Formats: sequence, structure tokens, C-alpha cells
Amino acid sequence: MVLACRWVVIGLAVLGGAIQQKNPKPSTAHDLDSIVRSMKHAELETAFLSKQIPSVEDCSRALVIAVSIGDPRAVKLLLAHNANANYWSSRTGSPLAAACFADRPSIVSLLLNAGSSPNSLGPSKCPAVCAARSAGTMQLLIAAGANLERACPDGQRAIHAACSSGNPALVSLLVEHHADPNAKDHHGNTPLIYLCFNDPDALATETFRIKVFRILKRSGAKLDLRNSAGLAAIDYARSNRLFRLAAELARSIKDQPAKDGAPLPRTGMWRLTPTTRLAA
Repeated sequence: MVLACRWVVIGLAVLGGAIQQKNPKPSTAHDLDSIVRSMKHAELETAFLSKQIPSVEDCSRALVIAVSIGDPRAVKLLLAHNANANYWSSRTGSPLAAACFADRPSIVSLLLNAGSSPNSLGPSKCPAVCAARSAGTMQLLIAAGANLERACPDGQRAIHAACSSGNPALVSLLVEHHADPNAKDHHGNTPLIYLCFNDPDALATETFRIKVFRILKRSGAKLDLRNSAGLAAIDYARSNRLFRLAAELARSIKDQPAKDGAPLPRTGMWRLTPTTRLAA
């Protein structure tokens, strides 16, 4: 009888193990990410009410997801339940930098009001001001006390990134707040040189780039500064076939008008990569 009972106990244990394997306990962090990605707000609220959220870090990672997909309601819920507004990881960066890169000013405002540092960093340790893509987003950062002269590891500052994008309103706002129009990155590239790169990710037309050039010129930009490769802005404008911009540069520095000649050799030139980084 005792032996039979033991076999019953063993059988129940094996059965219980099989059931547990068939229906394993779900990963709360994974479920939270899935709920946020699916924008299931009711399920997210239920998860908080039932106290299923395991840690502040999981909430903070989910916050970056909510920011990236542009879901302000999920952002509010996560911030209200201990998500860290200043969370940072090498993979995602900070929530604020993600919001700036995605150009979501309403979410930027939510994060700043929740205590996000206006000098938060992105995944490559570039400050949020370098990720801002519009004057509206930049204005929020400036109002919160962002340091416009804080640089990326390669020396790129907010005004370099703004000139690379060819955004006149953004560049104008930056120089109004005393951004240095002659600032150099670690390769000696000035905002004007960034303007003359042909960035494949930038949507600005040459007309917008000419407007930016005039803003920089009025702000005291030196037009003939050269980088560590010995090249000036006009060299890049000609090489990248920005002939109207090159002609205006030439007139401004009393040089010969730019001609539709062969582009400069690429040897030794700095090129702009899709991530707006400069590499040899």
C-alpha cells in the first residue's frame, strides 16, 4: 500500500512537471514589452494594478519602446509607475534622446516634466541636442537648460548636426542662443563644412542649404576655414555638386565662381556617413 502511494505521488509530480513545461510562467519583462509595442493600454493598466511589473529597469526599457513608437499614453502610464525618465543603455540610449531623434515634441515635453535631464545621451553618447530634428523640439530642450556646446565623442555639436540636416529654422534658433558658428569637431570640420556635405539622410534641398549658409554668414561664420584634411566648405560644395551654394560661397569670399568641373578626388577627404558621423 505504501509503495502504491509512492507511485501515485511520483506520478502526480511528473504530471505537474509536464503541465508546468507546457504552460511555463511567462516572462513579465517580455510581456510588458509586447503589451507596449501592441499599444494595449488596458492590458498595461491591468498589469500595473496586479503588480506584475518586476522592476524599474523593465519599466524603463518599455518606456524607450513607447517613446520610439510615439505612444504618449503608454509613456504617461510608465512614468507614473516608476519608469526611470533618465534611464540609459548602450543599446537604446535615453528615452529623451530617442524622442528627439524621432522628433516627438509632445513626448519630449512629457519626459522633461518627469525629470529627464535635457543633456541626456543617445546610445553613442551623443547629447539629445544633437538628435533634435526640429526647432520645436530644440526649443523645449533649451528652455529646460540644455547645454548647446556639449559634444558627441567625435566633437560634433548641435549646430553641426543642424547644418548637416539643412534646417534653416533649427540653425537660426541655435545661433540666436549663441551656438558657435565656427565650432570645430575633432577633425576640424565647421558647421559650414557640414552644410556642404551631401548627406544621403538629409532631405534638405540646395535652396534650404543656401538659406542656412546666409544665416551662418550673418552670425559671423568664417567662410574659408579648413579642416584637418586641408579642405574648406567650398571644396565640399563643389565636390558634392552643390553648385549654387558653391557660387554664393565663392562670391562671399571673393574667390573665382564655382564651375561645373570634375569633382575633387576623394583621397584624404572626410565623408559623411548615414549616421552623420565623420570618418576618414
